[in-house]
Amino acid sequence: MTALQTHNDPIDIPDGAYVKRPDYARPYVTMSARHRWSKCALSAVLPQLRGPSGPAADEGTSAHKVAEWALAQKFKIGPQGIPAPAVQPPAGLHDFDYNPRGIADWQAQVAQHAITYANEAAGLYSDVGGDTHCLIECVLDTADLCGVKVACRADLVLWNPQAKRLVVGDYKYGRSPVGVGTADEPNEQCAGAAVLWSLQAPHLQPEQIGLFVYQPRIRFGEAFQTLVPSHGATDWLAVQRVALESELVAVAAASASAARGELVDPTPGDHCTYCPSARWCPAAAAFGAKALDVEANRVAVVDWTPEEVMAIWSMRAAFKQFEEDLKERVRILHEKQHPAVTVKWRKGSPMWLSEPAAVEAFMMADRYDMLKPPAIGNAAGIIPDSELAALTGRYPDVPTFAAVDGKNPALAAGSFAKYLNQEKK
Repeated sequence: MTALQTHNDPIDIPDGAYVKRPDYARPYVTMSARHRWSKCALSAVLPQLRGPSGPAADEGTSAHKVAEWALAQKFKIGPQGIPAPAVQPPAGLHDFDYNPRGIADWQAQVAQHAITYANEAAGLYSDVGGDTHCLIECVLDTADLCGVKVACRADLVLWNPQAKRLVVGDYKYGRSPVGVGTADEPNEQCAGAAVLWSLQAPHLQPEQIGLFVYQPRIRFGEAFQTLVPSHGATDWLAVQRVALESELVAVAAASASAARGELVDPTPGDHCTYCPSARWCPAAAAFGAKALDVEANRVAVVDWTPEEVMAIWSMRAAFKQFEEDLKERVRILHEKQHPAVTVKWRKGSPMWLSEPAAVEAFMMADRYDMLKPPAIGNAAGIIPDSELAALTGRYPDVPTFAAVDGKNPALAAGSFAKYLNQEKK
């Protein structure tokens, strides 16, 4: 594929953002982004738009700070009996009550989540004796693996030399489901960290291995998810090492190709969401052009076969990313008063200036039927767990449609190309 002009910056870079340029002589990836570059090597060698962290990321940083304290207390690391670090909710959180009561509830919830995280992690070793070594924020960087520098920081690594049991854990404070995966398709970040640990400590050969992801505010599924491969740790690690190395070989090849002035083909999919390289990705541009053909009635979605429909459905994240990036660029152009943008305003919807004051007004009017409980995740630590369990249930299971053949970028692209520039019948 012919290279794009990846050396040119967009004129509407958000305030505080910058463009990180790839070094084709020393390709570099982070394990936290493995879910993306393992599926699309091109994403690792395109420029990346980096910006300041937002409120959600800052909230996660605060939650991790308290979680590190809870782990240190549970595994007897450093001074014991010290209080949890004082953290404050960052400004700008969506639908957050910044009154003293709301802040206190948030702090209590963050502390409770941290304690649960530490207890659940320790529980994975309740059946073995001896000391369990707890490595918090464990750095597992490697300077050169298959020609690629890999940066990796695991939230938690646990090692028990007596049982020879290795556990790698990840603490996620976001609400979108992450999951620990399966033995054949494990969480990429945790599995990659386990492989790097085994490479850096070859004298410590685990006989048992486990992964876990703790996501206390997850919208669907269980908060604490564990994975223990049914086959031996040695065999499982060997399989995961082969998978990781094959992905890194692809990244090294993509970097070498980009150095020659060409780009390897992109592989669109769900991993495109929030990709920092979307502005330079040829897939985003191609999907946009094809979507315009549909809008102009040159082709029709109903013309596609069922297989083509599902192939495109499996790649829908590319459409979503394209649209979100387009919205962001238009917003920034408007902020910079670019002459290409004109604005039409509509009257804003009514809003409560103070939700607590509104609740009090309804209570004074004896209209308790107008009150609404908070999100279930925000109730943890406020009312007892037994009472919370009695008050809550679950919505019906939510279906997720998927193509039988999985993601098929070639068929998806071909589905567009098949009808591209043909007149509608």
